[in-house]
Amino acid sequence: MQGPCSSESRRFLLQRATCTWKHQEPLRRSLNLNDCRPSSRAQHSRPVTSPPGFGPEWVRPTSLPPRATEILTVLQGSLEVGFITSYPDNKHLSKVLNQGDAFVVPVGLLHYQRNVGKGNTVVLAAVNSQNAGINVVPKGIFGAKPAINSDYLARAFLLNKNIVEQLQAKF
Repeated sequence: MQGPCSSESRRFLLQRATCTWKHQEPLRRSLNLNDCRPSSRAQHSRPVTSPPGFGPEWVRPTSLPPRATEILTVLQGSLEVGFITSYPDNKHLSKVLNQGDAFVVPVGLLHYQRNVGKGNTVVLAAVNSQNAGINVVPKGIFGAKPAINSDYLARAFLLNKNIVEQLQAKF
């Protein structure tokens, strides 16, 4: 490793955070992002900043990054984050993050975010891939073009076919 900002150390940090999740909470206090500056050698990571603020009651739909681990740091406000582990457990894990808190979402797991504060929430997010991809679950299922057969979706989700068709119409 060449220092705290080298691509190798960033990769290690994300891998380590992902590996320790199984035994510890993903919450990390006082993450100082000022210690890492962009490096021409850090080609694998792509920092993403949030809009100026997520308003009260803002919700990010359930999604999953198929090719990247994601780390979120709350710069202002409060954010509930959660994800669902893979089959067969399908365990829901969630945490309310406050200013300075960080959360790691392992690659390929369904996750969501929700502003639970009274004001705006500002988040800094980063993924460890230039091509992380994103699969937004509701839009992917109910907004697919051409549409997925509503009889199948009704059976798969244990819903009335009319409800499935109403959901499909919204997308």
